[in-house]
Amino acid sequence: DIKEVVKNIKGGGKIEQKRIQKNNLGTTKGLQG
Repeated sequence: DIKEVVKNIKGGGKIEQKRIQKNNLGTTKGLQG
């Protein structure tokens, strides 16, 4: 179902954003101390 695929793509995008945010937080912490 195309709707299901689109939903999966959007969901995957959200997961990717969370992962990037975590990486950014880790990098900031690393630079600070």
